[in-house]
Amino acid sequence: MFNDVPSRSQILSYTFVDSCVTIAGVTIIAYDYLCTLKEEVSVPVHSKGSKSNLRAQQTCFRLYGVTLSSISVGFLSAQSILQSCADACAAHNLCLASIIQEKSIEEHTPLYWAIVKWVPDEATDEDTQIPDLLTALLFHSTPLTRETISDVRMACLITSDQALSQRLRMLPEFLKISGRDEMLLGATLPMDDIVVEDMAGDEGAFAVNFEIPQFQKRMMVSKEIVLEFIARSRMWKLEFSMANGGQHTDPRTGSWCISLSLLENCPPCWIDSCLLVQEPDTTPPIPSPDTKSPTSPKRSPSSPFVFGSGRSKAKPTISVRLKSIQQLFAHQAQSKVVVSLEDSLMGASLEYAYASIQCGSDAFCYRGSSYIAADEKLRARLGARLCKPEGECIIC
Repeated sequence: MFNDVPSRSQILSYTFVDSCVTIAGVTIIAYDYLCTLKEEVSVPVHSKGSKSNLRAQQTCFRLYGVTLSSISVGFLSAQSILQSCADACAAHNLCLASIIQEKSIEEHTPLYWAIVKWVPDEATDEDTQIPDLLTALLFHSTPLTRETISDVRMACLITSDQALSQRLRMLPEFLKISGRDEMLLGATLPMDDIVVEDMAGDEGAFAVNFEIPQFQKRMMVSKEIVLEFIARSRMWKLEFSMANGGQHTDPRTGSWCISLSLLENCPPCWIDSCLLVQEPDTTPPIPSPDTKSPTSPKRSPSSPFVFGSGRSKAKPTISVRLKSIQQLFAHQAQSKVVVSLEDSLMGASLEYAYASIQCGSDAFCYRGSSYIAADEKLRARLGARLCKPEGECIIC
């Protein structure tokens, strides 16, 4: 009786064979759709509203759905299947890019679901990877419409994936940069470095570290620098700009200002925050005892500021409080916090042209703002809480 019970190795073998049959079956179905697409849409497309065009598009949607299902469970290569779809669409005057950008899956595009359903690979650095399916979809869907870009941004917001949002902003389709900034920064386009830290507690506290290349040049030429980031399930815009005096409550015309506001698809909230800019370390590099090459002072991986005994007679930290007098709402032009740098002690010094010259062998003299580092980067930190502001700032 007990001789008929299969062993553990036999059970594993049966399971493996059954999985292989399942994979082969799904692959054959997708392949069959690819091979029969030509027969199903063999009638040439003559006009946009013709029945043959509608039939061809419906067939392509069916093929597209099968391939997405196969890709989502890992049976088929995203790039190879989508390339087959692109070839089939091209043969019948269909645009795969338009089909991909249709909100055909529960009122969203496939790019949206590629982000929402993505599970990062534990063996790969999450801060440097982009989902394979998303990469393949982006390759076959350019140029992207504004609606598609908004759908992708919403997916990043829902998953609170600031790292992915930052990487997508480096792609040409998502890159928001003025022609003047492009001329200043050159072909390499060094991005503003943004690192978000969610703090523990129930007050919705977070901190953001910024590194802004060529801050003063960009402000004087482009007259604005826009930073976007995701924190506490909201997408924020922190903007440096020159006041134009459009409203009687605006800062003095021509003064440099900071504004903080919410972007699309974000719930309203209060905000109490403080922007800190500390004078960078100016100590010349100290030679290493083991090597002849100089070494740079170390800094905390979570903070852009350098601390150490080399700092002498440091100037006070620039502190700019940004607090809302009422709740912020997304997509309302006047729903933002605007503060002039001149309201802060030493804040206006960021407007001064910066240069450094060596005075003797062990000292550096400064002209302009000493809060801008020698590499022309502004390093700042924003601390914030999603709560109604109190009398005194406990963040600054």
